[in-house]
Amino acid sequence: MREQAPATSTLRVAVHQLRRKCDPAIFPFETSADAPRLDDTIAQERAVEAIRFGLGINEPDFNIFVAGISGTGKTFTVKTFVEKHAVTLPVPSDWCYIHNFDQPDRPSAVPLPAGKAVEFERDMRELLELIREELPRVFDADDYVKRRDAILADLNGQRDSMVEKVEAEARETGFVVERSDTGLAPVPLLEDRPMTAEEFQALPGEEKAAWQERQKSVQAKLESLLRVVGRLGRQARQRLRELDRQVAFYATRHLFLDLLEKYADSVRLQLYLQQVQNDIVNRNGDFRRRSSSEGSRRRRRTRYPNRYRVNVFVDHSSSRGAPVVLESHPTYTNLFGRVERRMRYGALETDFTMIKAGALHRANGGYLILNARDVLTKVLSWEGLKRALKDLHVKIEEIAEHAGYPTSSTVRPEPIPLRAKVILLGDPYLFQLLYHGDEDFRELFKVKAHFDSETPRSQERILAYASFVRERCEERGLRPWDRAGLARLVEFASESAADQEKLSAQMSEIDDLLGESNYVAAQKGSEVVNREHVCAAIEMRRRRSSLFEEKIQEMIRRDLLLISTSGAETGQVNGLTVYDFGDYAFGRPIRITASVSTGASGIVDVERKSQLGGRIHTKGVMILAGFLRERYAQDHPLALAASLCFEQSYEGVEGDSASSAELYAMLSALSGLPIRQSLAVTGSVNQKGVIQPIGGVNHKIAGFYDICRQAGLSGDQGVVIPRRNVQHLMLREDIVEAVREKRFHIYAVETVDEGVELLTGVPAGAPRSNGRYPAGTVNERVDRRLRAMAAKVRDSRGASRKPARAA
Repeated sequence: MREQAPATSTLRVAVHQLRRKCDPAIFPFETSADAPRLDDTIAQERAVEAIRFGLGINEPDFNIFVAGISGTGKTFTVKTFVEKHAVTLPVPSDWCYIHNFDQPDRPSAVPLPAGKAVEFERDMRELLELIREELPRVFDADDYVKRRDAILADLNGQRDSMVEKVEAEARETGFVVERSDTGLAPVPLLEDRPMTAEEFQALPGEEKAAWQERQKSVQAKLESLLRVVGRLGRQARQRLRELDRQVAFYATRHLFLDLLEKYADSVRLQLYLQQVQNDIVNRNGDFRRRSSSEGSRRRRRTRYPNRYRVNVFVDHSSSRGAPVVLESHPTYTNLFGRVERRMRYGALETDFTMIKAGALHRANGGYLILNARDVLTKVLSWEGLKRALKDLHVKIEEIAEHAGYPTSSTVRPEPIPLRAKVILLGDPYLFQLLYHGDEDFRELFKVKAHFDSETPRSQERILAYASFVRERCEERGLRPWDRAGLARLVEFASESAADQEKLSAQMSEIDDLLGESNYVAAQKGSEVVNREHVCAAIEMRRRRSSLFEEKIQEMIRRDLLLISTSGAETGQVNGLTVYDFGDYAFGRPIRITASVSTGASGIVDVERKSQLGGRIHTKGVMILAGFLRERYAQDHPLALAASLCFEQSYEGVEGDSASSAELYAMLSALSGLPIRQSLAVTGSVNQKGVIQPIGGVNHKIAGFYDICRQAGLSGDQGVVIPRRNVQHLMLREDIVEAVREKRFHIYAVETVDEGVELLTGVPAGAPRSNGRYPAGTVNERVDRRLRAMAAKVRDSRGASRKPARAA
C-alpha cells in the first residue's frame, strides 16, 4: 500500500509568525517630544563597560580599540561618553616654547598651569613694551649723559696730554706732529715751519739721512703713543659698556623682579627670565634707539623681539576637564605638529615661534580619538603613533627626518612628555589584522570595546528608541513622531536586524530614516511624523536603489531569465539567492538543475568547475555527497555521475544556503519524481539531512513573491524555508496580507524528508528494520535507482575482466 504525504498545513507558517508588529500603545506619551531623555547609548552596554574600564585604568599601555561595523554609532557614542568622563578630570598643563639661550636651535618646552601660558605670553609682551619705553628714557637722562661724558672727557684729556707731550719732544728734535685722517706723522721744521716734500728732497744726502734717522725716533714715539691711546680707547669703551649694562640692569631690574616673583614656582622660568634680562642688558642698544614714527616703532617691534617672545603651544585657558580631541585627518604633521617656514629675502627661514602643535599635543593629559583605517593609510602616522606611545613623549620632526632622510631644519624643539590615552575606531576585521600582524599593537592597545550591530527587542530598548528620536529631532530641528510612527520605526529596526527578537543598533540608518520621514511629513503639510510618512519614506528609499532588482524582474517577466512559477519538472527546482549592493539588498530566484547517470565521478559542481563557486558553496556540494553515501550506499558503492548547475548565473556563487535546493533537485533526478515549480526553496543541509538556518530569508521570500505577483498569484505558490528561520521573519506587509488571503504560502521544514514530500507530493519514506524503504516513496525510488547504477557498474567491470573467446 502506497504511503500518503502528510498534509502541507502542518508545515505552513502561521500568519502571526510572519511579522512581529509593534503596538503603538507601548509608548506612554503622545509624541516623541514627550519621551524621556536618553541617559546612555542604545544597546552597547558591553562596549560602554569596556570603554569605562579603559578610561579608568591609569596605565600607559591600556589604550582602547573600539571595534564595530559602520553605522553602529561608534564615533558619536565614544566621543559623547569620553567627553562626559573627561569633564570630571583636572585640566592638564599648558605648554609653551621659549628661546633656548644655551642652544638656540633647540627651543625649550615649558609646562604651566592651565591658562598660565597665555598669561605668561602677555606678561612678556608687556615687559618688552615697558623696556622699549624705559630704556630710551634712562639713556637720555642727565645723570647718564654726565657719567658718559665724564668717561669720554677723561679719555680725551689723557689722550690730549700725551699728544702734547710727544709734540713738545718732537719740536725739540726739529719736528712738528701733523694730524690727519690717517693718524699722526712727524714733519721736519725749516725756519719754524713744516718743510715741504720738495724742500726735503732737495737736501744734501748726508743731511737728509740725518733727518730721516731723527724722524724714525719721533715716529717710534708716535706709534707708542697711538698704542697707548688705543688701549685707553678700549678701556673707555669697556667702561661705557659697563655703564650701559649697569644702567640697563637697574632700569629693568624692578620689571623682572615682578615676573620672577609671579612665576616663582617654575624653576625653568626663573632661569629663563634671568637669561632674558642678561640678554637685554647686553643688547641694550636694540632698545635705546627711539623712533618718531609709529611705523618705525612697529617695524622695530617685529625685527628683534622674537627671541624674547613666548610661543603658546597648547592653551587650556578655556578648557573644562581633560581634553578630548577627535582628529579626522591624522596625517603625520596633524598628529605630531610641525615647524612652519616663511619666505624672507628669497629664502625660507623659521624660528621657535613657528612651531605648531599636533593632535597629540592638544590631547595631552586627555584623550585622542582616531579612525584606525585613516591612521594606517597616512604615511608614517601609524609608526609615529606607536613610537610616541612607547616612548611616552611627542617629538616634532620633519617627516623626511622621521623617515631617515637628511633635512634642512634649523629648529629641533624639545620633546614633550606624553600622558594621553588613544582611542582607535575600526571594524572587527581590522582589529584582527592588527592583533595578529603587529606585536606593538597588542602591547599598546590592551582594551577592546566591541560594538554590536543589534540589540534585544525589549520594552526598555523600544522606549530608548523613542528617546533617541526625541534627541535627534531636537538636534536637527525635525518634526516629532507620533506613536504609530514610532511603532513603524521599531518594526523597521527589526526588519534591518532581520530578526523578530532584535532591533538594529546601526543608528546611522535610523537617523537617516528620521530625516527622510520628516521630508515626507513636510511635503504632506503635517506637524508630526506618522506611520504613513514612515512607510512612504521606506518605499522612496527602496525606489531609489531598486533599479537592478526591477531589471531582473523584467527579464524574468519577458522570459529572458527562465523561472517557472507553475507546473512540475524533474531535476529542477527554484533556488533563492541574495544580491547585496551595500545600500540595498534583494532576493533573486534562480533555476537549479541536476542531471544524473551511471558512473564513478560523483557529484560535479558546475559552478566550481567554471571557477564561479566559492569555498563555502563547494563545501555545501561535498555535504550532499556525504548525505547520499550515508543514506543510500551502506551496502553498495555510490556509482553515480551527477552534475549540479545554477542556470543563467554568470557571476560568483558563494554560501551554502542553496544546498537543500540542490539536494532536492538531485533526489528528483534520481527518483524521477517532478518538483513543484510553484515553490522556491532556501536552506542549507548537513550530512544527516537536517535543514539549517540561513541569512537573508526576508529578501529571498520577497524576491520570489514579487516574481509570482507579476506572473499572477495562483494560491499554489510559496517559499520553503528552514524551521529555525521563522524567528527571523519580518516580511513586508503586502506579503503578509497575501498569505492571510491564502494567495501565497510560507512553509517551514526541519528535514530533507519534509521538504521533498512538500515539493513532490510523495512521502519520503522511513527505513524499515531491514534498511529498505516502503515501495513508491521518494527514498525507495532513489535507493532503487542507485542500486541499479551500482549493479551496472559491477557488471561492466566483470565483463571487462572475462578473457576474450577464441575465434
